[in-house]
Order: sequence, then C-alpha cells, then structure tokens
Amino acid sequence: GAVASLAYAPLRTETLFDVSVDTLGPFRGRGFARRAAALLIEEESRAGRSPVWGALDSNLPSHAVGTALGFAPCGRLLVAEGE
Repeated sequence: GAVASLAYAPLRTETLFDVSVDTLGPFRGRGFARRAAALLIEEESRAGRSPVWGALDSNLPSHAVGTALGFAPCGRLLVAEGE
C-alpha cells in the first residue's frame, strides 16, 4: 500500500520535539494525520521528550489535528518572509 500520512520530528532537544505531519491530498480528513502524530508522540514520550505543535494561523486542518490530540494555544510566533 501507499503511505497516506507521515509524522516526524525534524527538531529535537533532550526534553522537547517538534511534531510535523504531512498527509497526501486524497487521504486528508480521514484521521490519518491524527493517528500518525499520536504514534510519534507516544514514541518520543517514551524517550522523555514532550511534544511541541506549531501551525500557521491559516492552517486550520493542523489546528484541528492538534486540538484533537489535546494541544491548546499557549503563545504566538511571528513568521516573516524575506525577499
């Protein structure tokens, strides 16, 4: 079968990790991102790291997945694009 969704931690410290999830278009909205992220969180938690979930304001699907996994907004980060 094909890979529908991939969760990974591109950034890690001794205590924290960044949760990133990519899901192919035809598989979006079917719970694959939530399940993939949950497995990553479980694995990294066993290593003693806590998850950090970041998403652009415009990425409402990411907000929905994060909320479903128990994340809540705790701050804001300015993302600026250069020339």
